[in-house]
Amino acid sequence: MPHDHELNPDFTFLWHIQRACRQMQTHLEGISSEDFQSSSLIQNAVYWNINVIGEAVGNLSDDFKQTHQEIPFQEARAARNRIVHGYDSIKNDIIWKIATLHIPQILDQITTLIPEPPQD
Repeated sequence: MPHDHELNPDFTFLWHIQRACRQMQTHLEGISSEDFQSSSLIQNAVYWNINVIGEAVGNLSDDFKQTHQEIPFQEARAARNRIVHGYDSIKNDIIWKIATLHIPQILDQITTLIPEPPQD
C-alpha cells in the first residue's frame, strides 16, 4: 500500500514550496539588502521562487489551507500576483522583507507538516 503522502497531492505542493524557500535562502546567503537592491540577477532568482511558492499555494486544497490558517498562504499568493501582474512597479524593499522575514517563517511552518520529500 502506498504511503499517505503518495495519496495526498498537498504534500507535493508543500515540497515545491519548501524547495523554493530553501533555494531563496541559498541565493540570499551572505547577501545584504544593498547587494540585493543592486543585483538584478539575485532579484530575479528571488522573484522566481516567490512565483513558485505562490503557484504551489494556489494548488493546495482548500481543506488544507483552511486547516492551517496560521500559515500565511493568502499573503504568499498575493506576493506572487504582485510580481506577475505588477512587474513594472515592484518595490524591492518589500520583496527583501518577504524573502528575509516571511519566507523563513513559512519554511519553518510547512516543514513540520510534511514528510521528507522523495529524492530527485
